[in-house]
Amino acid sequence: KRNPLDDGLVSIGHPWETCEAAPYFDEALRININIPPGQWKFEVMYHVIMRKLSKHGWNMDEVVRRKEFVFEDVLFNGVTALAAISLADLWKKAGDLTKAAEVERTGYKLSAAIEEHLWDAERGFFYPRWQDEGWPFPEPKKSFRSVANGVAPLLTGLVSEDKAMRVIDEYIDSEKHFACPYGISF
Repeated sequence: KRNPLDDGLVSIGHPWETCEAAPYFDEALRININIPPGQWKFEVMYHVIMRKLSKHGWNMDEVVRRKEFVFEDVLFNGVTALAAISLADLWKKAGDLTKAAEVERTGYKLSAAIEEHLWDAERGFFYPRWQDEGWPFPEPKKSFRSVANGVAPLLTGLVSEDKAMRVIDEYIDSEKHFACPYGISF
């Protein structure tokens, strides 16, 4: 029910399900928080989406049927993949290797989908993508705002080494992006 774009990624139907006011939602919601009436539009759009989802009982099947706002968040998917891998480890410790293997496959599949669909080779970073009302477009749109969520797939330990090193070198350790004299600034 959380894979409406049928690409193996978990989708959210509202920004409040993840990082609320993260700047990468601006384009998807057609707002610019930095210019008037950006803040007002921000509040309105969040409540419009909330009303639609409430009307559907937060049923993602209904969101898909009506082709409403769907967002594939990097953090949400990274943490979900990590949770699957962690749950598989717990099932192993509990002695249920069948359950462990099933859940582990889910984590690996999700991690592979993150690399396939949310990685941008040109920029060397993970970015969320979205579809709004009236989709499908030929391709979901990506939000190219480099924020902390883009490092979440590294938490799984499943990201290919070349991609992980690129994120670390070009973003986490780079003063151009997140590195600063006092640690990491997201």
